[in-house]
Amino acid sequence: MSAAILARGLTAVVIDTRPCARWDPRMWETGNPGNAEAAEMCGWCPFRPTCPADNPNPRGMVVAGVAYDDYGHPTALGAAPDELPAVVLATRAPRPSDYGDEIMRRHDNGATWAQIAIVLRLSAEAVKAYGRRQLAARARQQVAA
Repeated sequence: MSAAILARGLTAVVIDTRPCARWDPRMWETGNPGNAEAAEMCGWCPFRPTCPADNPNPRGMVVAGVAYDDYGHPTALGAAPDELPAVVLATRAPRPSDYGDEIMRRHDNGATWAQIAIVLRLSAEAVKAYGRRQLAARARQQVAA
């Protein structure tokens, strides 16, 4: 039947089934109250693996479940972590060791190093290196015990 329709010169209709195309597009703008819902939709979206390729420089939006600020840096959905004392924030940039227990707790609960880095606004490489050192230290303690 579709061949007969195309033979008559009619164009086929393509329906975009991506959640970000079907729902309110403002939900995917960083800072929108719908960001958490948008990120949740990204979690079950079958197009998620292609999303970063479709948006190589995301700015101010949620892409593949990750929120990006206006400068294109991954940021947490909602409020930034305020766990560091103001003195530490004023004197140097936060380090993974400042969030040691939080990093390992999140990892033990199944979060990836990249996910933890986004939530805590730290470098993914630094969080991964810190976490691996902590896991190695745990292993050494278990062998010694």
